[in-house]
Amino acid sequence: MAMASTEPLALLLLVALSTTMAMPAAGEGSCNGHKGAAVAEFHMDHEGGAYYEVSTNQASMSVRVSVTPHGSPLQGHCPTAGCDTGNHCFEHSVPGGNCHGVTEIKIVYYNP
Repeated sequence: MAMASTEPLALLLLVALSTTMAMPAAGEGSCNGHKGAAVAEFHMDHEGGAYYEVSTNQASMSVRVSVTPHGSPLQGHCPTAGCDTGNHCFEHSVPGGNCHGVTEIKIVYYNP
């Protein structure tokens, strides 16, 4: 028997790539009137440059999504994008595409 938990559910997806790629992380959609998660899109090039975006208009979604770049060290402006639990939202995308040194993109799905 499964126990109900009051803790937010977080599903973690780590992606380490060295080629340019566009990938939807989750589909917006509905099933019997329920909304899913926002679509997260990211692109990485072979030199560590990255562009990523996810909507911050997630209030009606049943799952929140955030995208965070990782690297050692990150160069430029590489903010977290999207929203987490508690309807706390970050930036929508990388401003000006000035994010470099990315070796990994972390996409987290939150069940608020």
